[in-house]
Amino acid sequence: MPPPVACRERILLAIETRLAAIATSVPGLTVERDREEPVETKDMPRLVVTELGEVLQGDLTGEDGWTLTLAVAGYVRGATGANDAARAKAAAAAANDLRARAQAALRADVTLGGLARDLRPAAEAEAFPLLIDCADPAKAFATPWEVDYATEEGDPYTFATHV
Repeated sequence: MPPPVACRERILLAIETRLAAIATSVPGLTVERDREEPVETKDMPRLVVTELGEVLQGDLTGEDGWTLTLAVAGYVRGATGANDAARAKAAAAAANDLRARAQAALRADVTLGGLARDLRPAAEAEAFPLLIDCADPAKAFATPWEVDYATEEGDPYTFATHV
């Protein structure tokens, strides 16, 4: 029997899956988690999901309420062959499009198929370092998100069924 998968991991996998679905409309898009090395031109376009922290919101009757904070960072470059100004403008437009697609994918079901109680853009987040190493004009963005979910009291492997 395979080992159990923590609720937190199942949520992160669901977020990755939703973002990976964008690849059908963004050719070459890769989605990964917790990247530590800079994103280079050859690695773009790319979305990186990074865990920022988790807070126990309270011990409710029979369950533990959690808020998981994460960032979705996107990296794109401008079209090839154009002058620098045109490539920079194209990179900015591509970044805005990728951000909008990521937001739409995540907001399509804020329960992540019933795993979460809410998924929303975070009001504020700590500064998030965008790791980029690119000679071409490129753009990067990071959007913080919060996920509220609950587990059975003292059991991080079982989602709470209480409402």
